[in-house]
Amino acid sequence: MNIRIIFFSTSPEGLEQGKKIWDAEMAPLLKQQKGFLKAYRADATDEPGGGVMVQLWECKKDEDDWRSCEEYKKIIAKVETYIPQLSIERDFEVDKEV
Repeated sequence: MNIRIIFFSTSPEGLEQGKKIWDAEMAPLLKQQKGFLKAYRADATDEPGGGVMVQLWECKKDEDDWRSCEEYKKIIAKVETYIPQLSIERDFEVDKEV
């Protein structure tokens, strides 16, 4: 299993607008992608406008295919209008589940 973690930071207003686009456009399309398992979005408790997104994928190739498709690129461009600092993005391969 592959885990993608994305940290973001913007104004509280920008966060709300970005979340609206993500919920309306990105989430429905994401659920249709090969290998997609689940995603979590969490707001930071110590920074208004900050947060994290965690996505679970069957494998990194499925996630890479998703991130290279045109639909993803169009929607993420809209989201980045409101959340320009999708700053740290890293992939992890699960080696143990407890």
